[in-house]
Amino acid sequence: TLDSLTAPNICRFSKRAHVLTRHYSGSNGTKSGVFTLFYGLPGAYFRDFQRQSLSPVLLDVLKQNGYDMHLFPSASLRNPPLDKTVFLTLADQCDPTEGLNAWQRDENLSTKFRHYLAERDTTVPFFSFLFFDSLHSMIKPDDFKGPFQPSWDIAHYERLGKDVDPGEFLNLYKNMVYYLDSLVGEILNDLESRGELDNTIVVITGDH
Repeated sequence: TLDSLTAPNICRFSKRAHVLTRHYSGSNGTKSGVFTLFYGLPGAYFRDFQRQSLSPVLLDVLKQNGYDMHLFPSASLRNPPLDKTVFLTLADQCDPTEGLNAWQRDENLSTKFRHYLAERDTTVPFFSFLFFDSLHSMIKPDDFKGPFQPSWDIAHYERLGKDVDPGEFLNLYKNMVYYLDSLVGEILNDLESRGELDNTIVVITGDH
């Protein structure tokens, strides 16, 4: 779905970026997926690192080098206990963003990050982790229809089966990608308008 129709902003950005298509997923779950992303190790090591309270070398080095480090999580990073492993040194920032559901939290975290960009000390390097959740929840804003129709309004997982045409379910997924892409696009435009893209590494990926 990361094409010019479904995710036009991310696709446009990819034309000037490295696109990695041969890496391996650490898991099909959030806990192991995020763990693998930051440690470069299989998720089977999660409990060992949690028991020993070992944070990723990457984040340790960034902190040692004076980076301004901020998390912007839509969903909580405490369950699964990423605050005890990956974000051990940033555990006070692991609570979910305010909002009744995922799309509201995603919009709020996007706004918060853009405010942070506007107010931060630009002489200090920064690391930010934006953890979106609306594509996971598949709950769309009431006033958002989406370009891919016909589409389910919500994910009726109980309807899925061998005799069900998955087209409307797939269109719901595409519409959620399109919606989330609009938030990512605003952030990329903001980074570029501030001249931040000239010296910032932006990684766009799914934790699964």
